[in-house]
Amino acid sequence: MPVYAQDTEVVPQRQSRLRWHVKTSGPPASIDSEVLEIPTLPEDRRGPSGHPRAIMRLPWPEGAGSRYTLRAVQTPRLATTAPAHRSSRALWAFLARLAPIVVLVLLVAGLSMYSEHFRKPENFVKIVNQWSFVGIVAVGMTWVVIVGGIDLSVGSMVALLGGVGMMAMNRVYAGQLLDALPGELRTGATLENVLLMAPAEVKAAVSVWPSIGVGGAIMVVGGALLGLLNGLGVTVGKLAPFIATLGTMAIFRSMILASSDGSEIRSSVEAFGELGRPSNGITIPSIETSRGKPLVATWAILTFIVIAVAAELSLRFTTFGRHALAIGDNPAAAKYAGVRVNRVTTMVYVLCGLLCGVAALLNASRLNSVSSSQTGAMYELDAIAAVVIGGTSMRGGSGWIIGTVVGVLLLGVIDNMLLMLDVNVHLQGLVKGCIIIAAVLFQRSRGAK
Repeated sequence: MPVYAQDTEVVPQRQSRLRWHVKTSGPPASIDSEVLEIPTLPEDRRGPSGHPRAIMRLPWPEGAGSRYTLRAVQTPRLATTAPAHRSSRALWAFLARLAPIVVLVLLVAGLSMYSEHFRKPENFVKIVNQWSFVGIVAVGMTWVVIVGGIDLSVGSMVALLGGVGMMAMNRVYAGQLLDALPGELRTGATLENVLLMAPAEVKAAVSVWPSIGVGGAIMVVGGALLGLLNGLGVTVGKLAPFIATLGTMAIFRSMILASSDGSEIRSSVEAFGELGRPSNGITIPSIETSRGKPLVATWAILTFIVIAVAAELSLRFTTFGRHALAIGDNPAAAKYAGVRVNRVTTMVYVLCGLLCGVAALLNASRLNSVSSSQTGAMYELDAIAAVVIGGTSMRGGSGWIIGTVVGVLLLGVIDNMLLMLDVNVHLQGLVKGCIIIAAVLFQRSRGAK
C-alpha cells in the first residue's frame, strides 16, 4: 500500500499527463500523477512563470525513505506533439464558436428574403421580447452547466415565484385599500371583497408601489432561496444534479398548482402590467416600425442585455467565474488548488434561482397574470437548448454567455419561422429536440478533433 507524500506545489502544463521522477534516499522511482488536468487559476495562485499552480498528493512507495525531491517532465509523445495539437484544437474551437453566429446570420438573411413580414423591425423586437424571459433563465443555466450541473426546475420555479409574488402583491394592495376605506364603507369589508367595495377615488389615492415592491422582492429573493435549496441538495446532499432538480421541478409545480387550485392568478394592481407592456421601454433612435412609429426596446429586452453582459464579464474576469470554470473542468484538481468547490457550486445554483426570479417578475408583468399550469412550461428545454447551441459543453468546464444569447436568438427565429410556415404547434418540440441532439453531437465531434 503506498503512502502519500506531503502536499507538494508543482507547475505542470495544462492538459498533459506528467511523469514524476522521484529521487529518494532509497532506489529511484517513477510514478504517474493522479491529477491529469490543471484548471486555470487566478493570478494570485500562479507560479512565478505564470503557469497554473496546484497542490497535489502523490502516491509514495513504502520504504522509499523520508528524503526526496520531485521533478515533473512531460512524456516524450506529448512533448513532441503538444504544440501542433494545441494549435489545431484552438483553431477548431474558434471556428466552432462562430458556427451558431453564422447559422443565425444565414437564417435571418434567408427568411428576410423569403418573407416581407419577417424583416420588419418590429418583428425582430417582438422575437427578442418574447424570448428575453427564456434568455434570462438560460444565462443562469449556462453557469450551472459550466460547473458540470443541470437545473430542470427553472420552469416550475418561474411559475411558483410569479404566482406567490402576485398573491402577495394582491394581498398587500388589498390591505392598503382596506385601511384607506372611509368608516361607513369599512363595515363588512374584507381582504377578499375590498377590491369590489373600494370606490375609484380610494383606489386612485392608494400608492401601488409598496405592493409591487413586496411582490417583486418575493419573486427575486425567493428565487435565490429556491436556488440555494437546489445547490444544497447537490453539494451537501450529494445528489446528482439531474435527480435533485427533477425532484424540485415536481415540488415547485405542485406547490403553485395546489395554492391556486390549478387556476390562473391575476394581479389586482393594474400598474404592475405597465412594466411588461410592449410600448414601454427606451425608444431606439433613428429606427421606426413599418407604420412609422418609434421602435421601442422593452424593459425585458434591456434587462436581458444587461444581465447577459454582466454575466459574461463576471465569467471571464472575476475569481468567481474562473473558479466556476475550474470546477467544471476538473473538480478534484480545483479542490487541490484551494477552490471551495461546494461553496462555488452552491452559489452558482443561487445565481440561477435569482435570475429565474427576475424572469418571473418580467414574465408576470407582461400579461399581469400567471398561469399555474402553463407559465414557465418547457423553459428548461428551451434554456438547455440555447446553452448547448451556444457552445457550452454539457460536460462542464467551458462555455460563454454570448453564445447562449446567440442560441436564444436562434431559437426565437426558428420559432417565428415555424409560425410563418404554419407548422403544427405541437411539432415545435420535435424541432427543438432535434436541435439539442445535433448540437451535442457537434460538440462531441469537436472534442474528438
